[in-house]
Amino acid sequence: DELPAVPPYWPRMRRMNQQGPLVLGALCEPPPLQPAAFKQEWEAGSVVLDCRSPEAFGGGHIPGALNAGYTSSFPTWAGTVLPPDQPYLLVLERPEDLWPVCWDLLRIGYGLPNGWLAGGMFAWRTAAYPLGMIPQWSVRELDRALKEEPDLLVLDVRQPKERKSGHIHGSLYITGAELPTRWPEVPRDRPLAVICGSGYRSSVAASLLARQGYDRLSNILGGMTAWHAAGLPTANES
Repeated sequence: DELPAVPPYWPRMRRMNQQGPLVLGALCEPPPLQPAAFKQEWEAGSVVLDCRSPEAFGGGHIPGALNAGYTSSFPTWAGTVLPPDQPYLLVLERPEDLWPVCWDLLRIGYGLPNGWLAGGMFAWRTAAYPLGMIPQWSVRELDRALKEEPDLLVLDVRQPKERKSGHIHGSLYITGAELPTRWPEVPRDRPLAVICGSGYRSSVAASLLARQGYDRLSNILGGMTAWHAAGLPTANES
């Protein structure tokens, strides 16, 4: 079956579209929060949605943050991992991304965030607040690690058609769209390398797993596109 997996927010949007759009009224500007105020909201239970690139996210983020980089794919992947019923906060690459990000989230049925991190991760880091990190590996580093660490498991989060074009032998396959409900199938007792086509969706998936307490994770930059380009071995579905 090569049909693409359906993101979990689609059924929710279908219901909302059938009911008709919400009347938004006057929208209040989400406030810029200094690190201490942001930390207070985070500790009170607000989900952090980090809209930076996989490379920036992996190098240092607020523990438990979900990553969906602000690109054309942002609405799909933010809608896949961001809970619809919890207050949330934003971490942005640039302050001017605030309203474009907010409009994309409003269009897929979310309310506005409770605020965004003023000064970005630089301000958070220099305040000596907690940091999470996810190593970012090249495909050659992954190839070497697979030879040296027999316990390492590759998690492939691509779509079915991509998977059929070739995958890493022995990899576990769960589409990114299904991972929010199927993550308990991912073993906790093995180190994990998460891969997609380029490194974007795998960063979203890795952030979701990190939020669930998985702590031996790496994200593969370049993904299977780079794996194929490097001429590394693949298996094919029979």
